[in-house]
Amino acid sequence: MSVVRCPSLKGSKHPIGDKNGVHGIKVFLFLNSDLAYSLHWFYQRTTDNRQQRIIMPNRRKKFGEKGEALAAGQLKKEGYQIIETNYRTKLGEIDIIAKDKDTIVFVEVKARSSVRFGSPKWAVTPQKQKKISVVALYYLKSTNQSNAKARFDVVTVALNQDKPRIEIIKNAFELAYT
Repeated sequence: MSVVRCPSLKGSKHPIGDKNGVHGIKVFLFLNSDLAYSLHWFYQRTTDNRQQRIIMPNRRKKFGEKGEALAAGQLKKEGYQIIETNYRTKLGEIDIIAKDKDTIVFVEVKARSSVRFGSPKWAVTPQKQKKISVVALYYLKSTNQSNAKARFDVVTVALNQDKPRIEIIKNAFELAYT
């Protein structure tokens, strides 16, 4: 008979579950030691994957924040006035809202560490354009600027070299809400 002890994940939707958890310890009794080993291996594997899913978004988030900070710095150098960053509503998010002379600019930032999946400028899909458009309209209406001139820019940040390569694409797309 084999005994396998695994830490309990109370309240989680872990494949093994958390029933019969005693002070954070799970005890499984098996007659077959191979089955016990297999279950222990499965538990460890799913726990490791769960931890990776927690760590990876943090890495991606930090990478995205770095890209957005570099983009905002470049926009300032180009004469844009940053109004807001990471404008969030229940409808979605806009990375940067800025002003370029008398035009309100809604900026989507796309950062990439390689071009393995293509250029970042092609990553703003029609669905993303629609979502940005809806949030932009909401912003203009909620700030009483419905008649203001506005446009959509995309800033691409390539971080695959020692020095980041930043490109600003003005008027990258038209209003897309239908």
